[in-house]
Amino acid sequence: MSLRLAIGAACLGLATCVAAQPSYPNRPIRIVVGYSAGGGNDIVVRVVAPRMSEGLGQPVIVENRPGAQSIIACEYVAKAAPDGHTLLMGPSGPMTMNPALYPKLPYSPLEDFAPISMIGDFPLILVVSASLPVRTVKELIAHAKARPDQANYAASAAPFQLASELFNQKAGTKFAFIPYKGSGDSVAAVVSGQVTMTIMDPPPAIGPLKSGKVRGLAVTSARRHPNWPQVPTLAEAGIPDFEIRLAVRIGGNRAYRLPDPTLDARRQVPDDFCRRRGNDELQHARARARFPVW
Repeated sequence: MSLRLAIGAACLGLATCVAAQPSYPNRPIRIVVGYSAGGGNDIVVRVVAPRMSEGLGQPVIVENRPGAQSIIACEYVAKAAPDGHTLLMGPSGPMTMNPALYPKLPYSPLEDFAPISMIGDFPLILVVSASLPVRTVKELIAHAKARPDQANYAASAAPFQLASELFNQKAGTKFAFIPYKGSGDSVAAVVSGQVTMTIMDPPPAIGPLKSGKVRGLAVTSARRHPNWPQVPTLAEAGIPDFEIRLAVRIGGNRAYRLPDPTLDARRQVPDDFCRRRGNDELQHARARARFPVW
């Protein structure tokens, strides 16, 4: 039976439901990213933010607060003023996987957050340094088994860590986990030879792949990705039942679940943006991030 992880990236925000409230938004909006600059979520939000700013009539500021599997950013947004002006952009790892990995969190995914609209989805990609003497997943496995004390992987979020541990389980390898604050940092560690491999979201890998600094060995989709037709799926590479896709979403906190008309503007603006699938900026964002287009 195929394992399929629907890992959503969410832009999660807080909004008040006080009846007597000024029009929304009435000041700049801050979007907090739980990973370092240059990661997949950071790349996407920096393309989306200017268009949101135009639609909202207020500046949209991107702020990176990396660390602790995005727990730092989630806690910061959860404790921010509940007025809809502080949002969070990040994968659903903090919402769906962190609760399983950590016994106590400073936020409640079920009580504090709610999705609003979908932006796109994409598979993960397994990359190694171009200087590593392996060109296939089979060769990577053999390389790791011959050097069990040296084999390791970079991961900046729970979905990437769990994907890599699943790879370990299925391949019989013992790649050790080395934490990083963002996917950009992870791929940089691969390029420099600090780690053997990383399984990551595609956007930060695009530049290193094009420049030949890293080599893509496999993607985690059921079929080859049209942007990398030469890169096999993990199933084709000898690792069956391994399918993982990331979903990018925009959402809000639990206030969005309440039947309150004061929340309509906060819900409608991002939802309208996400539904403009013909929008040039959004199409360019998907192309840059290698998102499948609806």
